[in-house]
Amino acid sequence: MTKKVGFSLKVKIILLICTLLLAALGSYAWFAIDLFRKDKTAYVYEASLNGLEQLEQKLNATIQDQDTYLKLIERISAEGQKSELKNYLDQNEEILSYAKLSSELDPAKTLQQKYLESFMSQELTQLEALSKERWAQVVYQVAQKYLQSPPLNNIYLINPFAQEFDLIGPHMLTIKAQKDNENSLSLIITNLNSLTQAFSKQRVFDYILQDSTNTILPLVNTQKIKEETFQTLFDKTKKTTTQGLQSVKEIQVDSNQRYLVAHQSIGESRIEIMSVISREQAFSAADYLVKQSFIIALLILSFTIMVGIIFSQSLTRQLEKLYQATLKIAQGDFESRVEIKGSDEISSLGRSFNFMSEKILVYIQEMKEKSRLENELAVAKLVQDSFFPPNKVKIQKLSLASFYTPATECGGDWWGHIEAEDKTIVIIADATGHGVPAAFLTATVHSCVQTLEQVSKTHPDILSTPEKILTFMNETVTRIGKDILLTGFVMIFDQKTGNLTYSNASHLDPLVLRVPHDRAATKQDLIPLMEGKGPRLGHEKTPSFKPGNFQLEKNDVFVLWTDGLTEAENPEGKQWGQRNFLKAFLSSETTEVTKIRENIINQLISFNKEHPFEDDVTLICGHWEGV
Repeated sequence: MTKKVGFSLKVKIILLICTLLLAALGSYAWFAIDLFRKDKTAYVYEASLNGLEQLEQKLNATIQDQDTYLKLIERISAEGQKSELKNYLDQNEEILSYAKLSSELDPAKTLQQKYLESFMSQELTQLEALSKERWAQVVYQVAQKYLQSPPLNNIYLINPFAQEFDLIGPHMLTIKAQKDNENSLSLIITNLNSLTQAFSKQRVFDYILQDSTNTILPLVNTQKIKEETFQTLFDKTKKTTTQGLQSVKEIQVDSNQRYLVAHQSIGESRIEIMSVISREQAFSAADYLVKQSFIIALLILSFTIMVGIIFSQSLTRQLEKLYQATLKIAQGDFESRVEIKGSDEISSLGRSFNFMSEKILVYIQEMKEKSRLENELAVAKLVQDSFFPPNKVKIQKLSLASFYTPATECGGDWWGHIEAEDKTIVIIADATGHGVPAAFLTATVHSCVQTLEQVSKTHPDILSTPEKILTFMNETVTRIGKDILLTGFVMIFDQKTGNLTYSNASHLDPLVLRVPHDRAATKQDLIPLMEGKGPRLGHEKTPSFKPGNFQLEKNDVFVLWTDGLTEAENPEGKQWGQRNFLKAFLSSETTEVTKIRENIINQLISFNKEHPFEDDVTLICGHWEGV
């Protein structure tokens, strides 16, 4: 019964090709994308650090310029050249305003007095919405804050009063506080527009400053990041950042926003600078490459599937024909053939299938012939079994029990007996080999013995001695052919006297056991019948067989057997042997022939472990009741 195909070879081939391709593409994509991400990460980190380093250099240069401006202005002011000072301030657009307080800061004096005593400046209209009064307030508050604990150093602030005074735009306030012979305070405001414009030309990183008052001043903010986000980034980076340039860090602000941040402190100015770029923007090229890689992989996979379908169809077409042909074979159509094209393995399989179909027809004929022969052998076995007497025979004072099993359907062992007045003749024969040829020979021997029995009715002397019987049997065997030989043994029992005459044609010597009455039997109680030996039947045309004689006593027990009994092997290849046979015979402890037979055969089967016999096995157990 055939089973319907559920998972076709075509689908398996396509799946295999797709799996291998996906594995290859996946491995390539993983390594390529990973390498690209690492390279992109290194580039982003290096660009971030380089940009931050450039900003630091610019800021340091700006601070140095402010210090130069401040020193020059103070020198001109000290010389009393007010007109030159005003001209200098007007000519330098970077300087938005200048102020100096040199008198003692007396709380009793009004702000206007302090302001009038020490304030000089260019036109302040460049400071959007900042009046002179507001500027005076800036000067006064800075003075109060930074002149209370002299000596004082240079202090740099970024837009320190933006919230209080509504200063608009990126302005830097530089404060120089001195205490020599008198308390003095110098202030200068410069414009950072040039710095902002220089860095705003790039559209990748945002740059943010934070002054000593923690005021956030974005120099570049192309990503429109909120000020509170900048504050969060400063707070998180300053927790783990020490003085000097640091590596780029990835900081997560919330569940959706992640930024790559580089942070730097500018010397003693208490200015913090930071470059910021969102992770999404930094790796947008990598993400684009990944998407494009997936699209290309899908295109390649689609093309491969199409090629796989075309290839699998050409590959499986002949397999489908083979499958259909096997269904016809299963239905009994052994003349089914497949059309062969090409010279690949599938074509070779088709040729093998056609050859197999032809051989099946041959084997069917051979099996029919074999079946016929087996039937004939079964009939021959039935016929051969009819040649043997019953497995238990009682003839006057002689009891016989036998066991016979052939190695194949037909065997080459035979035994029988003849009744002639007060004599009983027992004959056993073993043909060379086994099987059908040996069975034909035993059939000949059986016919010969039957003929002897019929002839003896008119010529009683033909059964008078065992030598004459063997001579007659030898004549019959030699007429068949010289290649077929037998061993044989003939014994004649005299029912009146118990005298036993015998003759041996190269057969195994029978054993007589004289059963002791007061002890267990031993080997010393065994008497072999070793006389009267001659050649095998069929060996010579005119052989010379000699007689042997033995006087039986009451309750003597004897056995005859063929060599298949002692040469029987177990699965390990070890033979049972004559020693085990004699032990089994002596251990019977009875004169009942059936029990002796069963004891010997049971021990043989126990040793043999159901291993097939290599030769025919025959056993005859006899008991003489005595006169």
